[in-house]
Amino acid sequence: MGVTTTEMIGSILGELTRNCEVDACAVISRDGLLVRVNPQSILQAETFAAMTATMFGAADAMMSSFELGSTSRVICESNLARLVVSHSGHRSLLIAMAPKNSNLGLVLIEMDKAAKKVEALL
Repeated sequence: MGVTTTEMIGSILGELTRNCEVDACAVISRDGLLVRVNPQSILQAETFAAMTATMFGAADAMMSSFELGSTSRVICESNLARLVVSHSGHRSLLIAMAPKNSNLGLVLIEMDKAAKKVEALL
């Protein structure tokens, strides 16, 4: 039996968490539906996916209204963590949650690699 697309996405997310300081990550549809999350134990993952897609959509609408092109990434920072949402194809978004003191450059580089892999699958 072959490996499913969802399992391949799970492998990509696992690689992302191993390669940089990411506490949790997910692939969601642009409509906010959860495709895959890592770790699987995240509480309220579906709600988180929907809210994140809404945030990205609002940022994209704002960029378009000012004729600044399409949004490639949104970064939210709090006193505890960073949330990075990245375009990963026409139909999906890649989300990563990292500690506030994480190396943002490394997170972004690894997310770009992961996003390209996800885009090739979906």
